[in-house]
Amino acid sequence: MNAAEITDVSLRPLFDRKRRLTREEYRQILTALPAGYCPFCDWSETQYVLREFDQWVWIVNKSAYWRFHTLVIPKRHFSSFFDSNPAEAVEYHQVGRYVTRMYQINHLEQAVLSHSRERYTSNGRLVHFHQHFAPESEGMLAPTLVPDANHWDPSVFIAETVLEH
Repeated sequence: MNAAEITDVSLRPLFDRKRRLTREEYRQILTALPAGYCPFCDWSETQYVLREFDQWVWIVNKSAYWRFHTLVIPKRHFSSFFDSNPAEAVEYHQVGRYVTRMYQINHLEQAVLSHSRERYTSNGRLVHFHQHFAPESEGMLAPTLVPDANHWDPSVFIAETVLEH
């Protein structure tokens, strides 16, 4: 499915590549998307592109969490970085260095936040892998931090422990 096949007028803001959306507008659009449609796969129709690479695209986040919030997305749909092919994996590092350099040139210390969860959206679509970039600022992760995040047993990741369960 591509942009030309979508007739729902409530989705029109998605196809205005330069339009920024509130988090609520974005949630409404995502839940209204037809099954099988991925706005990241249709990046040339839905995203404000900062730079296109062979395997990846650097875009402005349409519904930013922070000022200067951008994303790097693969052109091919996969949900985990570990599903990337060798060419994507190699270029990914080059793209990350480029994006980092652009933040530095603009005097913005960036934080890299990975989004690599294998989960499904409300309409059954597997999430498209994407990497967040934003200038680091005090409290930027405050809404996502869990107060007791340090209270867990690291031994759950030790092979012998995992095998016992």
